[in-house]
Amino acid sequence: MKPIFLYLASLVVTQSAFAVDKQVTCDGTNCAVKIYSRVGSTLTESATISGGGSAIKGSISGAAIGAGYVGEKIAATLTTDTTVSTSDSESDVTGASITLTAGTWAVYYGSSISLTSGSVSATDIRARVRITDSSNNAVAGSASLIRQTLMNTNIVYQVVSRSLYIQVASSTTYKLRIIASVNASTFSAIFRSQDAGIFAGVSNDSYFYAVRIA
Repeated sequence: MKPIFLYLASLVVTQSAFAVDKQVTCDGTNCAVKIYSRVGSTLTESATISGGGSAIKGSISGAAIGAGYVGEKIAATLTTDTTVSTSDSESDVTGASITLTAGTWAVYYGSSISLTSGSVSATDIRARVRITDSSNNAVAGSASLIRQTLMNTNIVYQVVSRSLYIQVASSTTYKLRIIASVNASTFSAIFRSQDAGIFAGVSNDSYFYAVRIA
């Protein structure tokens, strides 16, 4: 039998000299609760509450899950690094865009960020990655912040990741954006979609995807 979500209004019954019984019946799609009053051996139906619901749509077969079903996955393809070299200027992360239809989604992103100073003096670099809609309105609770003090053209890597729930009223496009703020004129903050150096050409396991949960 398919699982049923049943939403019932609050019911208050005042008991006096009679007992109150209830009966729940389901037909696989809808359920009804019947309330009976019992006086002695006489059972009288006094109220019926019906509730409609829909079965959870999903799959346990291991096959790809279709649109609109619980477990549906929407993922961006991240293959190109995104470099920020202008302080306080937010940029879209290349390829990091997904479109979600109405429902509730669990959304995840993660990557390594490389920070490089081109100055011999101490350079304070701060970077932020967050999710926005297509109009650059930020999604609450989606930001990851990192900060490092570097000098002599040093480079460091830091991992950013975030998971959150997003309730979508109608089809909406979401994307990742990155911004950096520094106290020097030469620097770089790079969202690494591909590894560099000895791991060049190998996936960095950066990700941005959503899974439908309702």
